[in-house]
Amino acid sequence: MKIYSLPLIIKVILYCALLAPIAIHGQNAVRSVNMGYYSQNADYITGAVSIVTGEELAKSPASNLLQVLAGRLPGLFLMEADGEPGNESIDSYVRGISTINRQQPLIILDGMVCPLKRIDNITPDEIETVSILKDVSLTSIYGIRGANGVIVINTKKGQAGVTKVTASYDQSLRQMTRKPVFIHSYEYATLRNQAWRNDGGTGVAPYSQPELDGYASRTDRTLYPDNNFYDMMFKTYSLMERASLNATAGNDRIRMFSDVNLLHGGGQFITDQSTFKPGQIKYDSRAGENYLFNFRSNLDFKLHKVLDGFIRLSGNVTRENVGGQNNKMIYSGLFSLPPVMYGPYTPLYEDPQQPGKIFGGEVVTTSLVDNPAYGMLNRSGYLRYTETEMMAQAGLNFDLAFLAKGLTLEGRFAYQTNSAGNQITGQDYERWIRSDRTDELSFNQAGAGTWQNTPLAYGKSSVFSYCLSAGGQLTYQNRFGKHSVSGMGYGYYENQIPERSDGDYVFPYNRIYSGISVCYAYGDKYVLKGDAGYSGTDQYARSKRFVLTPSLSAAWIVSNENFMKDVDWLTQLKFRLSAGQTANDYSGERFIYTDKLINGGGRYIENLNYMITENYIGNPELAPEIITGWNYGIDAGIGNTSFSVDYFTTMTDNMLITTTGAIPSFTGLISGIYPPFNRGKMQNKGIEITAGYAGKLNNHISATVTTFFNYTSNTVTDVFETPKGADYAYTKRQEGYATGQPFGYLVDYSSGNGFFNSQEETESVYYSFGTPRPGDFRYKNLNGDKTEDGRDIIDEKDMAPTGNPVIPKINYGFSFSVNYKNLELSCLVYGTGLSSRQYQNAAGIDESLYGGMYSDIHKNAWTPERAASGEKITFPALSAQQSTSRQLNDFFTMNTAYIRIKNLEMAWLLPSPTLRLFHARQIRLVLNAHNLYTWDFLKTNCIDPEIPALNVFQNYRIWNAGIRITF
Repeated sequence: MKIYSLPLIIKVILYCALLAPIAIHGQNAVRSVNMGYYSQNADYITGAVSIVTGEELAKSPASNLLQVLAGRLPGLFLMEADGEPGNESIDSYVRGISTINRQQPLIILDGMVCPLKRIDNITPDEIETVSILKDVSLTSIYGIRGANGVIVINTKKGQAGVTKVTASYDQSLRQMTRKPVFIHSYEYATLRNQAWRNDGGTGVAPYSQPELDGYASRTDRTLYPDNNFYDMMFKTYSLMERASLNATAGNDRIRMFSDVNLLHGGGQFITDQSTFKPGQIKYDSRAGENYLFNFRSNLDFKLHKVLDGFIRLSGNVTRENVGGQNNKMIYSGLFSLPPVMYGPYTPLYEDPQQPGKIFGGEVVTTSLVDNPAYGMLNRSGYLRYTETEMMAQAGLNFDLAFLAKGLTLEGRFAYQTNSAGNQITGQDYERWIRSDRTDELSFNQAGAGTWQNTPLAYGKSSVFSYCLSAGGQLTYQNRFGKHSVSGMGYGYYENQIPERSDGDYVFPYNRIYSGISVCYAYGDKYVLKGDAGYSGTDQYARSKRFVLTPSLSAAWIVSNENFMKDVDWLTQLKFRLSAGQTANDYSGERFIYTDKLINGGGRYIENLNYMITENYIGNPELAPEIITGWNYGIDAGIGNTSFSVDYFTTMTDNMLITTTGAIPSFTGLISGIYPPFNRGKMQNKGIEITAGYAGKLNNHISATVTTFFNYTSNTVTDVFETPKGADYAYTKRQEGYATGQPFGYLVDYSSGNGFFNSQEETESVYYSFGTPRPGDFRYKNLNGDKTEDGRDIIDEKDMAPTGNPVIPKINYGFSFSVNYKNLELSCLVYGTGLSSRQYQNAAGIDESLYGGMYSDIHKNAWTPERAASGEKITFPALSAQQSTSRQLNDFFTMNTAYIRIKNLEMAWLLPSPTLRLFHARQIRLVLNAHNLYTWDFLKTNCIDPEIPALNVFQNYRIWNAGIRITF
């Protein structure tokens, strides 16, 4: 569904948030907050942190943890650019972007950095809390890895005196949030002819009138097919089931938590084995089917009154079935063949001279498609991909109270490994193309014999990576009357072998982290906290490897002042202030500080006796990027309501850039080998608002309501961009704009509908990129230049900013939970704003792909008749080639803002008599849904606003029914 009043909706949500009793802020819900290497009392937090519990995350039926987190943590934005089940592509952003060299947020799992761990496979059943550390006062201690925010995951531990076993089972139904509109053969042929006429109509029309009549009648599907290849090879729904079992137990000596989880996702592709010939190996690729086995065991034990220990073991095994070599290619191929094509294979027939011998069944394609979807799915072999992840942690904790009360020393060791193996099969197959005659069914072999049916061949491959981490930390915490003092110092070494084994990537990554954190509070009113990280990496020259990242923060808890004792209605009032630095160790290529010479090509170097190519020139002055930030916050509570407001800003003034603008031309250097520099500058700023309510409405009804609103905006201030000429309407395309700001031509609606409606109108302009046709866009002449005969000149000098970057500047959420006796209803609504994407060459928008790929947006394209009658026009004049309309412009820069019902759940706790019957503590029945409904602004109904094109796996909607029993 489309929406055209998103700002109004945002205002309504915020209005309700501030006037009605809404949302409890995360840090108030959990009194002790896990900061990764240490925990801190929520009252003493001076920075910005968001928290969610595993219990809350378990309300979502999504199988990917990142999908579950979306909309639940203010300051964290997740974009799902590819929704393939089990292989989703999701990018994470904490408070937007502070550098053009952005990396994913740092992951801290149970107190250890996890560079390899795929957190998307962690289940909510394992999780105690997830915290997002957002400002520099909390991330400075992580040094070179803290610039992009920190996601801290704290898993469940056993509890003394508690023995509990929980089993659950969920059955889900999955469906894409968007489905392509099927263009029937008659409509396809009509649109194709329409594009031919728009392009000049020379020669013979693609489809004659008898052919149009044949497609329109739909009586002879052999000569005049009407094939929906999408429905033929892709199911509307797929199944997913998940079962889990976890147990917790403990006493004063040992505590244990264990969890196992098994997930099976059914494939959505429809495979076919009917066309295999005798003697061929039959197989079912089962493309898209996947399995996930996940386990965790946390053991905490007491060895002595001053010595505790722990062992944590977790991992998962993923098995994915792939058709051919890539499920994404198969899905994309579903859109490349027109409905008028006979297929997907030639007719099967039995030779009368050889009874029982079947002929035909060869894969059909067109001259524009080498690898049709049917062939990739059923005739290219298959791949069984198995990935295993393991993480083991062990540590000892010494209580040094005999030296100083509250002093502890801890040593930790962690080993992470990721290995992936492929069982690969492959084969080739014949491609056949139907002849041009539509009055008979005949085929010609494509590729002049290049493609032949071959036997199924077998092979295998594997990759491996690991990371070793070891270190320790000293922690102190004590209280002296009104004085509370805590501190922590740590040091860790990390050795990581990446999956890549080419070139410089055969060498391990080595990092050293160290830091200190000190917090002082007086009378539970005034808090002062200092942090500093000192960390280094072998990515840089020895003199530049280590950086210091300090921060200082403070808080004033006004509500604890003596003069506030009589103000009963104000439950909390706290001001926070922080400033400091964090860093980013991204450098692109390995060892980019030194020259890179490659053996081969280039020129002969006599003293080396080799042919040498100079790949790039090193820069020994390169150093980690330093991000300086400030955060100003206020937390307040009135009764059961609470709200928080944070304003933040960051500045990166040594951003890594590669630019020709910083290199004098007289050096004679080739642009491709220019070294990067730490000379870029970028600013990021924004505001976060959270508000909420939690309480009982009466003896039977309790409710919680939460809402948040985030606005972030970044500006690239200096990347040594060379200004364009003075005759350009906009002389710069990077500096002064947000990273990723799209540029294009502006459609001119001042004299009508924005199109050239006659040949005469097209003659009033000159386009440098082609000759406009009637029905093409009329663009604005922003710089006012003209030809000698007075025609407007439209060229790249007239390009202007269009829309917003892909990453939304606004994201917001609203959720509520209502409990009535044994019934519970909860809902999460999530939305984004001020974001755009350029679609001019995207499948589903670009109608010229594969000779004609049409969707809903093309049905009301410009025609002379529509223009004359004033009918609604949704697209410029169709074309079978690149037209002047399909330039970068503001029509194809579409607004990708949306609002989703992200999660909806209804739960019922069975009454006590039923529990006694099963000897259970609790039985919970649930019905829930994920991505239930979406409103957006796109000009098409066939593409999800997070997805870049029609031929990419869209996001999924999930319906789920489950049962959870606790003994």
